[in-house]
Amino acid sequence: MRSEGYWTRFLQTIKRLPKERIEKNVATLIEERNLLKKVLDKARVGIMILDEKGEILYQNPYMEKIPLKEWKEGKSLIKEILKKREWEGEISKNGTAPRYFWLWKTTWNNIHLLTFLEVTEKKKEEEEKFLNQKFSSFHYLSAGVAHEVGNPLNALKIHTQLLQRALSVKDLEKVEKHAKILEEEIERLEKIIKNFLTALRPVSLNKKEMRVEDILLSTMELLAPSFEKKGVKYILEFSPNTPSILIDGEKMKQVFINLLQNALEATPKGKKVVITTGEEKGMVYTVIMDEGEGIPQEHINRIFEPFFSTRPKGSGLGLVIAHKIVKAHGGEIKVKSKPGEGSTFIVYIPMERKEIKLPVLKEK
Repeated sequence: MRSEGYWTRFLQTIKRLPKERIEKNVATLIEERNLLKKVLDKARVGIMILDEKGEILYQNPYMEKIPLKEWKEGKSLIKEILKKREWEGEISKNGTAPRYFWLWKTTWNNIHLLTFLEVTEKKKEEEEKFLNQKFSSFHYLSAGVAHEVGNPLNALKIHTQLLQRALSVKDLEKVEKHAKILEEEIERLEKIIKNFLTALRPVSLNKKEMRVEDILLSTMELLAPSFEKKGVKYILEFSPNTPSILIDGEKMKQVFINLLQNALEATPKGKKVVITTGEEKGMVYTVIMDEGEGIPQEHINRIFEPFFSTRPKGSGLGLVIAHKIVKAHGGEIKVKSKPGEGSTFIVYIPMERKEIKLPVLKEK
């Protein structure tokens, strides 16, 4: 096909051209117009050309498959779209059989070109995939809970029988021992169920302005006796310059409790855990570095999976919940670790979170 520049030059010089040259070019133009019409007629997308008043100048056969005529909302939407020079977005026809289209609109010389691509099947596939993933996640979590609950239930059964024997012979020392174990296992069951429900529910945040350092100090007041009891030192290296940020203090305290308890359990007596804060690139960060045994490389990518734990009595849900809370704040958790050299967890929270929504309409 001839370029646009060719036809511009042709029109500029038409008065000076011989009749044969003009006839030849007009014949070429008609051929190209017919070729273009054939291409548009065979296109698997709806194509509509309208004048400045919205009257249809051309529409290809595929437009017959698009229910604009009986689609009241579609008609009013088209009128609104025609007021804009360029437009792109999703439109839909609701009802018993919803249909979805991606529409592009552009204008030149008061002529409007609308292109419709049906994406109904793609939307259905995406929705089905989402539901399958959701069900799969729920099934995975449920199976994990069933497995985790099995151990304490088995312990409850055994120690209930042993408690009955101790009561029958009035052995008060054994009665007290088994009763204490029963209480511990019940608490363990409660924790598993509570963590399971927390992992399933969406995170709801109650944010207010505060400094991360204040949350860490409150957390360490709670955990300091445990550090002292085990003989593990903790060192606070807080930056004085980190700003207050919008944050859910209680939820973030839950994150820090989880990470610091893990660090404490991993760190042997006489070693230390260092907690550092600072800011960089619009993020406030908290670093928790322990001198424990470290995490094997093959486990690093799995530590945020539900029910994956390297600890004998770990449910594997603590880090999942911590990860969800940090993500809900628009942040992230990074992990560095080497066996025998300890582990480092870095929590990043943005100083200003901008919510990004996928727009249905996109104007140019």
